[in-house]
Amino acid sequence: MLPNNLFTDLVTGGISKPNLFNNQIRGLFHAMAEGDYFGRDPIRYFNGGLFDNAAVLELDSDALRILADIAQLD
Repeated sequence: MLPNNLFTDLVTGGISKPNLFNNQIRGLFHAMAEGDYFGRDPIRYFNGGLFDNAAVLELDSDALRILADIAQLD
């Protein structure tokens, strides 16, 4: 439901700047909860309330490297 490679690009871009990733993912979760734009990309509303509070686990560079490896498995 997300634009191609959006999440993977956020993760790989965030490895060197984890704080930036954490802020961006909060914005993405907000867009998913409301149905809004994330940057230039329209994000469809994700029904069900999963993203209503936009709670984000703060990830560091090591965790983002692991997540990037997993995201590549798509």
